[in-house]
Amino acid sequence: MSLCRIPAAPTAVPPGDAQERAPRVELSVCTACGLCVMVCPAGAVGIAFAADRAWVPSIDGARCIRCFDCETACPEGAIEVPFEIVEQERTQS
Repeated sequence: MSLCRIPAAPTAVPPGDAQERAPRVELSVCTACGLCVMVCPAGAVGIAFAADRAWVPSIDGARCIRCFDCETACPEGAIEVPFEIVEQERTQS
């Protein structure tokens, strides 16, 4: 039995490649403060370990609900949801 349970995404992923629709992290700007991980209501932002850093945020596009909380919380502005993705999803709803 696993002690770690990962909840399912609260909403369906829009059509298309989910990872391409995920917010992007500019690693050269990210300070690994962890705020994005803490504020994500869907649990889509996790931690990936990197060779040149202690860790980096990793965003799972399939779980991301496009709430923009991670982008808003980032004090360095390292997370960005591409405008064309926002517009695409807005016109599909």
